[in-house]
This record gives sequence, C-alpha cells and structure tokens, in this order.
Amino acid sequence: MQNTPSASKNPMSGFWPAVNTLEAAKSTAKLGGVTAAIVAVVTAIVAILSLFGVEFASIWALIDAGLFALISFGIYKMSRIAAVLGLLLYLWGQITQMLSTGSMNYILFLLFTLYLVHGVRGTFAYHKLKKEAPEPVIEEA
Repeated sequence: MQNTPSASKNPMSGFWPAVNTLEAAKSTAKLGGVTAAIVAVVTAIVAILSLFGVEFASIWALIDAGLFALISFGIYKMSRIAAVLGLLLYLWGQITQMLSTGSMNYILFLLFTLYLVHGVRGTFAYHKLKKEAPEPVIEEA
C-alpha cells in the first residue's frame, strides 16, 4: 500500500500539489514559472496598448513585464530567489493597484498568488530534495 495519495485520488492536488519528489517539486515550481510568464505577457500587452491611448497602464509597465519574464526564466531554472521575488513583486503590484484604483480582480489575484506560492514551494523543495538525494555510485573497473 502506498503512503502518498495519487493525484487522481486527491481532489485538492490541483490546489496544493505534493512536492515530495524531485519531479513533483519541479512540476509544482513550473506552475509559478508559467504564472510569471502569463503576468509578463499580459502586462506587456497592456503596456503596449497604452501607446495607442488605452489607459490601463503606462508604457513603464514594460519594465514590469521584462522583470516577470526574467522571473519566469529563473523559476524554470529552479531559482529560489526568482520565485520569492516573483511572488513579492506580484503582491506589491496588486496591492499598489488596489490602493490607487480601488479595484481588483480578486479571483485572479488569489489564483495567481496561489500559483506563485507553488513556485516558491517547488523551488525550495527541489533544492532540499536534491541535496538529500544520494549521489550515484560510480564503479571503477
């Protein structure tokens, strides 16, 4: 009998995936990487639209888009620093937007925050598990 429930048997696995193996940790971290990439693309589109008079954001939002693109790449490389910075930058941006405009899409905020937290969980678990993994034994002939 297995000690860990499979993803298909656990209905909450999509909301809080396991990070108990290297592959699971890497897969969970990539949720944060994909989320950072989505934030980068959407932010870039909104910034470019501001050039055409659509006033959602300023052209300076391209800097944020670039940062999130770098963060996404960092998470794919299993960088704990990138994962934490991505979460903090996203939270900072959403809080300042809410304070300045008074509005926020709470469902997207919670979903993106959750997946960026998964990026942090996955990268930290990946490095912990990699450190604990036994090194392969090379036999000399």
